[in-house]
Amino acid sequence: GFTTALEQASQTQSKLSQKVIRVFFSSPFGGLELEREELTKKYWPQLQSLCSRHGYTFVPVDLRWGITSDLSASASTIMICLSEIDRSNIFVGFFGQVYRD
Repeated sequence: GFTTALEQASQTQSKLSQKVIRVFFSSPFGGLELEREELTKKYWPQLQSLCSRHGYTFVPVDLRWGITSDLSASASTIMICLSEIDRSNIFVGFFGQVYRD
């Protein structure tokens, strides 16, 4: 569970501050908005509380707010995402299929 991931992350803190858990959340642009909204409103506060109880700071990285249309039109998006993934110690990917009429 998350506690195990927290323990593993705390053992691999060479790139990061010892008291910060950075979690990179990834999904296709223009998809899964409702799921991500649920995550940010319902689960991020719970994760923050869990991390805080164990002496860590939960830092969610969600680039859907940080990537402008200008950046998404260029190759900069990939470099920004890869840089943020490298700085994070947990990666969460959202995958799904959208049904459309």
